[in-house]
Amino acid sequence: MNMEGPSPVVRPKDGQFFSDLLAKTITDLTALCGEYAADQLANDGPLSEEVDGKIRAAVGKAQLLMAKRFPQFKDLCTANLDPSAALRPRDADLEGYWELISFSVSELEQTFKELAALRANKWEPLTPVASVSIQTDTYHIHTGTYICIHT
Repeated sequence: MNMEGPSPVVRPKDGQFFSDLLAKTITDLTALCGEYAADQLANDGPLSEEVDGKIRAAVGKAQLLMAKRFPQFKDLCTANLDPSAALRPRDADLEGYWELISFSVSELEQTFKELAALRANKWEPLTPVASVSIQTDTYHIHTGTYICIHT
């Protein structure tokens, strides 16, 4: 007897699944592009050339991805759902294509997170955390092994 309640429904990763995922990704990226384009116009003073360039690059990459690769993927999803399609991509084909696209999406998400950190810092450059490197040497002496740490 199952006491845990109904088991969750596992949704197949087919054309509909990836179409929905693509639509959500487009919505999210479009919102981010609009948000940062508005920041360029609404900022109290002019943004530095570096920050302005980062925003333009992120928005441009997102728009290029949405204009070029996303429509191709949408067409593949549509063909996957059409049983009469001459060349019907398999679910695994869609998953592989999505993995390729998701690398670009992840990079864009990281770029927009960096822009959010800049915005939170009033568009001033973030100061990097100083890193300390330690050099070690190992000496073997008759009575044992010693490690010398240089700072």
